[in-house]
Amino acid sequence: MILRCPVYPQFKTEIDDLGIHFLHIRSKHQDAMPLIMTHDWPSSIVEFLETIDPLINSTAHGGTSKDASHIVLPSLAGYGFSDKTRFPARSYHQGTGCSRQGQR
Repeated sequence: MILRCPVYPQFKTEIDDLGIHFLHIRSKHQDAMPLIMTHDWPSSIVEFLETIDPLINSTAHGGTSKDASHIVLPSLAGYGFSDKTRFPARSYHQGTGCSRQGQR
C-alpha cells in the first residue's frame, strides 16, 4: 500500500528552548476559525492527514464557509521533526504549557 501524503506548509519554531515542528494550513475561507490539533503519545500528526481537507475546504464536503478552519498541527517534542527534550523530567503536561505559549 502506498501512503499518500500531500505537501502542506511546514514550519519550525522555538518554544521553551525546544524546536517544535508544525504544519500550518490556511483555509481559502477568510473567516475560518483557527484550530490547533495535537496528537497524543505515541501517535503523530499523520493521524490527522485525512481530516485536513474537510476542515479547510468545508464547502467541498457539504458544509458552509462558517464550518471551515485554519489548522495548526504541532508535533510533540520528540516526534516528527520536533526536537527531543533535553530534560528527562519533562512531561506531557509540561509540553501542554508549550502549546499554550505557541498560541500567543
